[in-house]
Amino acid sequence: MSQSKPILFVLVTAAGMVVGCAHATPSELVAARSAYEQAATGPAQEYTPAELHVAKKSLARAEALFEDKGDTSAVRDQAYIALRKAELAATLGRVAVLKRQAAAVQS
Repeated sequence: MSQSKPILFVLVTAAGMVVGCAHATPSELVAARSAYEQAATGPAQEYTPAELHVAKKSLARAEALFEDKGDTSAVRDQAYIALRKAELAATLGRVAVLKRQAAAVQS
């Protein structure tokens, strides 16, 4: 029984180190993911797919950087850029919808 205590201690310590070394996702990256998902499920998907693709690539860069470096200022900066590109795609999609609605009313 006394031999199992040191083994248990080593296992618990190792597990704690793994959890402690795991990087917490920066809030900027979480926000960028959310903004992209919102844009991808909105009118941008149909009306501004090119802008949506640019946002997706920007988010992918932020994700890859986070995987490589963890929570760094470069990751947060790239996530901020991805957030803004996703917001731009979503906004341009909504503008396209509104333009179509306005054109339909004027017809």
